[in-house]
Amino acid sequence: MLDPAGLTVEVENRNFNDATIYAFDNGTRLRLGRVTGKTSETFTFRWYQNQLRMIIDFTGGGWIVSESQPVYPGIDDNLHLIIGSRSNLLATQWGR
Repeated sequence: MLDPAGLTVEVENRNFNDATIYAFDNGTRLRLGRVTGKTSETFTFRWYQNQLRMIIDFTGGGWIVSESQPVYPGIDDNLHLIIGSRSNLLATQWGR
């Protein structure tokens, strides 16, 4: 397990629905906060894992899980997640 270090994830919500965002991997789930539809939010948090997935829980129902992203807390700590306008598994994409 890695030493905990800060990660920063900018979440760009292109969907009309508001969403609650969770960091998730290997049984660890951490609530980061909410992103209103058609806006962006930046979350900074401590992360102990070397992989990161995000759970996007839409207000009014439905949720998706992003693909797994390797992370290197403290070294490569700035990520960008886009929630697409459609709520399906293909609607998220990672960037650095």
